Amino acid sequence: MLTKEQTKLEVFGFSDQPEDLFYCLLDLTNKSAGIDLRKLSSTKPEKLDEALNEMGCLVLLSKKDIDKVLNGSDNDHDELHDKLYQWALEEDMV
Repeated sequence: MLTKEQTKLEVFGFSDQPEDLFYCLLDLTNKSAGIDLRKLSSTKPEKLDEALNEMGCLVLLSKKDIDKVLNGSDNDHDELHDKLYQWALEEDMV
């Protein structure tokens, strides 16, 4: 099991629209440097999960999903990280 300190919350989007934001809980013990948007955007759709796994992504949620799972995202980055880590822990993802 990973500790919270072995994870990182990375937030990224492919446009300036809030609904295009994605929240990724990363495994810092993975050798990857995190989410590489250039590589991710050129990945074939059928290989997307594999690419995210290689980048250390434990769970990826959209803005809509994060609002449902974490009861809103009006929190600061550290609090979102805490909540997403706790949720992933409860769901046996870490």
